[in-house]
Formats: sequence, structure tokens, C-alpha cells
Amino acid sequence: MDGGYGWVVVLATFLVNAVVQGVIASTGVLLNVLLDQFNAGRATIGWIPSLLGGLLLAVGPFSSYLIDKSSCRTVTIVGAVVASFGCILSSFATGINFLIISYGIITGFGFGLMYLPQTIVLAEWFKESRSTATGIGLSGAGFGAFIIPPLAQHILKLYGWKSYFTFSGILISLCCVVGILLRPNPEHQAQKRCSTALFSASYRIPFSFLPDYAVRQLNTTKSDAAYLLSYLGIASFLGRVLGGFIGDHQRHRRFLVYMFLNVMAGFSVEAMGLAGSYFQLALCSLGYGAASGGRVALNSIILADIFGLSVLSQTFGLVCLVQGVSIFFGTPIAGWLADIFGNYRTSFIIFGTGMLSCASVLSFIPSNRRSHISNYTERRISWLLRMLPFVIIPLLLGNTPTVVRATRQVVSPAPPNIIIIVADDLGWNDVSFHGYKEIPTPNLDKLAAEGIILNSHYAHYMCTPSRAALMTGKYSFRTGLQHYVLRAGEPRGLPLEEKLFPQYMRELGYSTHLVGKWHLGYARNEMTPTFRGFDSFFGYYTGYVDYYNYTPTAVSAGYSAFDMWDGLQPAKASKGQYATNLFTHQAIERIREHNSDRPLFLILSHLAPHYANEDDPVQAPKEYIDRFQHIAHEGRRKYAATVAVLDDAVGELVEALSEKKLLENSVILFSSDNGGAGAVEGIHFGPPSSFASNWPLRGAKASQFEGGVRVASFIWSPLLKSVKRVSSELYHITDWLSTFYRLGGGIPLRNMDGLDIWDSLSHATPSPRTEIVLQIDPVWKEYAIRLNQYKLVWGSNLRNNNRIDDWYIPETGIQENLVVDSPGALSCGQLKNDRPCDASVAPCLFDVVQDPCEYNNLAEQLPDVVDLLLGKIRKYNATAAISQNVPLDPKAKASLNNGLMQPWLH
Repeated sequence: MDGGYGWVVVLATFLVNAVVQGVIASTGVLLNVLLDQFNAGRATIGWIPSLLGGLLLAVGPFSSYLIDKSSCRTVTIVGAVVASFGCILSSFATGINFLIISYGIITGFGFGLMYLPQTIVLAEWFKESRSTATGIGLSGAGFGAFIIPPLAQHILKLYGWKSYFTFSGILISLCCVVGILLRPNPEHQAQKRCSTALFSASYRIPFSFLPDYAVRQLNTTKSDAAYLLSYLGIASFLGRVLGGFIGDHQRHRRFLVYMFLNVMAGFSVEAMGLAGSYFQLALCSLGYGAASGGRVALNSIILADIFGLSVLSQTFGLVCLVQGVSIFFGTPIAGWLADIFGNYRTSFIIFGTGMLSCASVLSFIPSNRRSHISNYTERRISWLLRMLPFVIIPLLLGNTPTVVRATRQVVSPAPPNIIIIVADDLGWNDVSFHGYKEIPTPNLDKLAAEGIILNSHYAHYMCTPSRAALMTGKYSFRTGLQHYVLRAGEPRGLPLEEKLFPQYMRELGYSTHLVGKWHLGYARNEMTPTFRGFDSFFGYYTGYVDYYNYTPTAVSAGYSAFDMWDGLQPAKASKGQYATNLFTHQAIERIREHNSDRPLFLILSHLAPHYANEDDPVQAPKEYIDRFQHIAHEGRRKYAATVAVLDDAVGELVEALSEKKLLENSVILFSSDNGGAGAVEGIHFGPPSSFASNWPLRGAKASQFEGGVRVASFIWSPLLKSVKRVSSELYHITDWLSTFYRLGGGIPLRNMDGLDIWDSLSHATPSPRTEIVLQIDPVWKEYAIRLNQYKLVWGSNLRNNNRIDDWYIPETGIQENLVVDSPGALSCGQLKNDRPCDASVAPCLFDVVQDPCEYNNLAEQLPDVVDLLLGKIRKYNATAAISQNVPLDPKAKASLNNGLMQPWLH
């Protein structure tokens, strides 16, 4: 009986298990994407892997009934058809409830039909080598878990979750062909059937949440997180093969081995909860994979030892049902715990402890019962071995409160509301708290005076690079967005594998909203804000729009189209409303409708004071323009009006927070995304121009000099301990993600360019930051870095010979009567060299603490510092992502998209 065609059956079961368990294992990387795509908690999404794993077992009795009526071959093929249909149906899902039904229930039911026949048919073909054959056949599960998750991650990254379901459906359908190989043994009589279905509720937890745990709490990339499932899979593959061998050849020790594997699995899950690095998590994955794989391979033999072949079929059905029901609730409970504690560590520790307890309970099965059928004497298990897990468990659990506290470093009694207000192309000299009253900004001044003026706060040099840095906590050269900006019709965006600011905050329980500018890609729906972590979005996708009709004009011919969106719907009813007022009112609505039981995360990303269009570059309501009759230059006068509307808007927003009683537990950050753009005199940036002023700083938007990257900014909050001051500590736009995530109760983030600067801000202590990489751009051959007080600029973007790296003053000059003694005013020293350093010729070095206006080049005086900084630039340049700029896609033209700036790739 053993051998012959039976080994073809082993191959077929190997392949079926590889597909089924590989797809189930890939649920871990899928959940990481679904958590980002749908507004649902871990507990809700946790029903998907629970249903897949639970039905795999709970359908066992029904599957056994069908096998009795037909054959293992027929039931496998039917199961493959059902599971494949569930996957294909899932590609049309519109929400998480749809997926719970289509993928969790329908696909899970199909997998349940497919699972049992694989072990039954092996029992028909093998007797003496049953355990070895079963181990090899079931090892396909480990092989599938090794191969399929990285492939799934690749598909999810390039094509999205809908394509993943289509791919899975096609892959599962191939099992129909493989199922034909499951020919019944013609010599088989009424032999009792055995199975390998003794699982615990904890079994699916690592498969389900391990990748998301690695990404969200250890800051691992999604690709690396997918490999954790591969490590688990290959270890499971080896464990199953070895377990099958032990089952046939090491009979007198196999129950001790079985118990040891259960203990090892429990310890591995516990250790996952305590892991502090990706390497440690990888080791835990290998340990758990080997232990769980070996345990599964031994299940059938252990059940036979305990119950005997005569009652094994009936026992198996009951075990399947009970364990399947437990798995139904295991993963949602783990997700629920993760939602409560804000981390996965507690879930892993609790469920690992449960597995250890189950292992200890097994030791109390009498030795004579464990040898019921095999006619051998099983070794007794000492009381020390029985009690060892119970002795160790309290020691492990003693660490749990520490872990929980470490992951919940709450600075205030309740997580604070986070409001980030971003101005677009606001000049350093365009806010009066910097010491020049040409454009009074009383609302901004009040918040700045009561909070902290950030006089050494840097961003990147243009819109897209800065916004990418804010959203990811990483320098723009890490994401390939360092060169220029995203253009309308360009089929690229912020890489989908990047986890964004709102996704971090939403996992802490925040309600997340974006109002205003996005400018990080819109070619596909998956690139747009509500697919990247925001609960709501009202605003525009591209770099700028007209303030009244919401259509950009300074774009390539044929691509100009309406660009204002409420979620995924065009907000055409908004036409005619002034953009700054429109965005302010939308933000206030979010505040008024906010459920105060949850903390609020709101980014209000204004269009102002960015230019409007080529023919009418500066737009503002007439009543605001009339306020500035003292400004002779028309362009500068209109520009002042745009800033004044912005200032009033900030006042209205603060009032709305106060009325909602949110202000007392809020943090408000105000910042420009880069320096001011444009001027008629001094710097000729090229049309259109917004007439901003960065005086007395050198340079403008798109320049790496201070006027392009040192931005007007302040922070206000009742939670700050040391306020009403000016900070000259070094901060960067990447710092806010790490800072606010920890402030909201998250664990300190690793592998970020951004740092947690809250303690420095609140207690007026030195910044943890000593270095900022301002630019790494091999396309323009432009590089800039600051280390402590020194800043080096090498290369210069001249933009068709339009100089953007000179000094310039407002078009009507500096009026002495408008200069005031403000704490935020800069002191620039004296210009010692009539010939300013030209970074396009040679590297320029400045001490920007003593010389913030970059008057005096120190490169010749300090060659060692130049060499040090150039070495750092070369090191960063060697690791920089390639710039993603690509040609415009003709499919994005307005005529092909109903006159809309809408996603055009599907």
C-alpha cells in the first residue's frame, strides 16, 4: 500500500496545501494594506483571517460528510471553485463588510472543503509511512507561506488590492487541475480516516498581524515585513517534514517532542511581543514556524495515540469544530486588544501565554492513554516539566505592563488634538511676527507670541518634496520625490508602500482629515488622500488652482481641468467661492462635526498665498486689497491681501476649536511649505509671480539658500511648558510625524529621518537634531546640508537663467517705519565680500547661526568642514532613491476625463 501512486497523491496534496496556506499566510500583508485603505479598526478587519482560518477547520464535519458521499477528489475541486469565486468577487469590494463576506466567508468555506480531503486521501494510501507522507504533503503549507507572501506584497505594491484578489482567484482555480490527481486508492476498504486539525485560537495570530506589527511598530518596510511570513513559511516547511519523520521513526519520544513544540510555539509568540527589532522578530518567526509546522505534522499521530483509530474520525470532526470556532474569535480579539492598547505587543504576549498554558495542560494526559493504540510505553512527564511554563509565565507577564507603558507614552491625560496649518509659498518677510509690519498678521502674531516662534525650522525647497517629507517623516530623496514637483498629468506619486502621517495617527484612534492641497499624486484612486489614511478630503490634487474657478492654467496644453474634490466627487458647487474662505469653512465643519470622544487630526493645507494663474497671478477679495493702499506696487498689494485673508482664516479656525471645547487640549502648528516665490526686482523667478518676500534671507522658492528652505513657522499649545519665546533650535518638517505620533500615545518611531522634538520644544532643551539634509538631487546636481551651525550648498538650479539665489527686498523697498523690534526678527551681521558665493561654480559654506543671510562664504577658511560635509553628501547620494519624474500621460488630458483633474489609471 505504501508508495506507488500514493507519492503522486503526496505531490498533489503538497501543491494544494501550498496554494491554500500560502494565500492564507498572505492575509498578513493584505491586512496591512486594508487597514490603510478602509476606515475600520483591527478588530473588524481581524474577522477576515479569523474566518479564513476558522472555516478551514469548522467546515471539517461537513467536508467529511461530502467525502463519504463522493470522494476526496470531488470535494477538493468543488472547494477550489468556491474559494476562487470568493476571491474574484472580493476584487469588486466597496467596503470591509463586503470583504468579510466574500473573502472571509466564501473563500474560507472553499478552503475548508479543500483542507480535509488532503489528509484523508493520504490515510487511504499510506499506513506504515503515514506520518512521513502526511508531513511531506502538509509541508506544502510552509512552502506556500515562503513563496506567496512576497509575491503578494509585490502585486499589492504595483497593482493594488483588487488585482491581488484576482491573482489569488486564478491561483486557487489551478487547484481544480491538481485535484484530479487525488485518485482514491482502489485497495482501500473501510479504513478509518485520520486528520491533522488540532489548532489553537492563537495559531493564526502571527500570520495575521505579524507584518502589520513590523510595519507600524518597528517601522519596517512592507516588503521586509512580507518576508517575515516567508521566514515563518520555510521554517514551517522544514518543521512539518521533520515532524512527519519523527512520527514514524521516533515513536517512544513523539509525545514529548509534541509537547516541546507547543511550548516552543508559545514562547516564540511571547517573544514576538517583546521583540525590539526586525532581526529579533525574524528569529521569532523562524522559531514559531518550525514549532507550529512540526506540531501540525504530528497532530494525526498524537490523536491516534490518544483516542485510537476506531474513534478517530468522530473525534476529529468534533476537534475541528471546536478549534475552528475558537479561531473565529482569536484574531478579532487580538485586533481588539491592539486597538485598545494602541499596539500589538499585548496581543502577542497574551496569546503566547495561552499557547504555553495549553502545552502544560497536555502534560496531564495519562501516559497509558497516550499509548492507547501503538503498544509502546510512553515516558512519564515529570512534574517539573509540567509546571515549568506556569513558573515562567508570570515572569514574562511581569514585563507586560512595562511594554504597555512603553507603547503608550501619553504626554497629556487624553491624546491631544493635532491641527497643522500649511501655507503655500509664504515668504519669511510676509508675517509681522518676524519684525516687518508691511503685512500685519495679528491672528498669527497672537498665537506665535503665546507659543514658540520657530526661527530655525526648515522644509524642502518646493511643494511636493516638502509635503512628501511631512507625510512620511523622511527626506524627499528617500522617496524619489526630491526633483522638482509633481506635474498635472504625471502618472506617479508618493510611493504606495510608504506609510503616511494620517495612517499612523488613525491607528492611535484619531479622526483624520485633510482640507486643501494634496500634490502627492492622483493618477490612481489608491494615490489619493482617502486611500492614504485620511477619513475625509476636501481640496485639490495638483500644485495650484485659480482661487475662484479651481482650474490651473500654467500647465501643459490640454491638461488644464477643474480640480476641486469632496472625497472622490468633484465639488463643482464650490465654484465662485474664494479658496481660502472655502477651505476654512470646510475645516470648521470638520471641527463642528467632530466626535469629541476621539482625538482630532486635521491638516488645513491652504492655497494661499501661492499664485493663481498666468493671466491674473495674485487674487484676493477687493475689500482685503483696499486695506493695503499704503503699498504702491499692485502685485505686492494684492499679495498682502491674500496673506490677510489667510490670517483672518486662522483666527476663525481657533475660534471654532474654542467653541467646540477642543482648544484646551490641542496643538496648533503653522508653517509654510517652502520659502516665498517670485518678485519683479532682484530675483526674476519667471512668470507667474506671487510677489512674496524672504528679506533679509538669501534666495527664494526652489533655491537651497535660506530664503528657499528656512520657513516661517510657530507652534502653539497649552501642553507646552516653556512658551512665549523664540527658538533657534534646529528642527525640520520631517520631525512632526515622530513628534505628534508619540505625543498621541504611539511608541517612538525608528528608521525615520524625523526626530521626536516635543521635549525640546516643551522644556526649551537642545534639539535632538544636529543635521538636516536639505537636498540630494543628481538631476540638477544640487546638494545642500546643514550640520550644527554650518551649512553647505553645492550646485544651483538657475531655471533657464532666472536667478533664484540672490537677495531681494519687496518691490517698493524696505520702509523703516514698518520695521519693528520683534523677538522673531533676524540679525544678519555685515556683508564682508562684494562678490557673493556662486554655488553653481564651487561649494559655498556658511555659518548660518552668526550669518543667517549667507553673506560670507567660509569655504576657503574652513576646508576641513567643507570636506566633512561633502563626504556626508556623497554618502547620502549613494543611498538616494532615483528621481521618479516621468513624461506626462496623454490619457490624463482634460478632454478624456470630462474636464476634470481626476484619476485616470485603473
